[in-house]
Amino acid sequence: MNVFGFLWSKYYTKSENDGFEPFYDRLQEYALQNLPLGPGDEMFGTVTRPRKWHSIRTASDEFELSHKLTRKLTVASGLVEETEVRKSQNTILFDAKKFDAYIGRIRGSVSKDEALEYLNLPRPHEQGMMKSGFLAPIIRRGDALGHHLFEKEVLDQFLNKLLQDALPVDQLEEGFSDIPGAAFQSFASVVEVVELLFAGRLKNVRFLKSSRGFLSVLVKSDEIVALLHEAETRGYTALELNSVLGANSVSVRALIRHGFLASTMHKNAKTGYVRPLVAPRDVEEFQRKYIGSFEIGPVSDSMQRGRQEMSRAWYRTRLRTGHCKITLLFEIRNSLDLILSHC
Repeated sequence: MNVFGFLWSKYYTKSENDGFEPFYDRLQEYALQNLPLGPGDEMFGTVTRPRKWHSIRTASDEFELSHKLTRKLTVASGLVEETEVRKSQNTILFDAKKFDAYIGRIRGSVSKDEALEYLNLPRPHEQGMMKSGFLAPIIRRGDALGHHLFEKEVLDQFLNKLLQDALPVDQLEEGFSDIPGAAFQSFASVVEVVELLFAGRLKNVRFLKSSRGFLSVLVKSDEIVALLHEAETRGYTALELNSVLGANSVSVRALIRHGFLASTMHKNAKTGYVRPLVAPRDVEEFQRKYIGSFEIGPVSDSMQRGRQEMSRAWYRTRLRTGHCKITLLFEIRNSLDLILSHC
């Protein structure tokens, strides 16, 4: 064997002299630390110690898998980089204990259909649960197999989180609905409702004894609306900022577009319409830093005079926010240097 060179050619057949035993033990220990050897293999005697490394070939033989599938599983497990699997099957070494544990998890897993049945989760919502990370398959379709695989432990954890604050009831109470029903009534997505449940923000949660799994969880749509659709919790729309900032819609959109108001894009689960939302803390930060012309106007002799003074200041500073007709101006409160004008 090339790893041992002369030692292998000279000593691969064990001597009958017992005095060589410590020498053979040291050679075998070195081989176990550097080669894909396991119990039953012959290397300076029969190996009896636990395996440290697997190769594609040894793992395929031990678990009765094809070499192609073994390569895919090593990548899916994170033990081998995808670029590494192109090497010779005997030059790729990976942790034997970790791979053994990974195969054990796979063999104890269930298919997507079995998982949906176990959870009592309607099929239209499975993609949302997976994309949001609430349900993470141990194997994703296409990674190594032609279908998803889910661990039972992960499914149980998902159900336990859903039911963590639920009180058992014998019948449906007024104002309560299952998660898909409550999401529909509150113009929210099922994922948003589950997020509220996992975060423990819903105070009225019930568990219907006559049902099971996902559809046994009951929540109140009005509580969801209060949490998701009030500006103080979900953020301000551009229209709502008109009155908060005392600015027109064009100016508010420009503030968002140029980054003076930090925003995140939010998709309405019902209509699919995507719009920017500005968090209350970002609005407060903007108001602490900037002052608008509608506030400066009364301080000057008149609103018109204030606007004119600010217009002259804007032309002096020549900020790169576009050269257009000024509809609303904001200044830095501390220095009163003009910072913005928008169409």
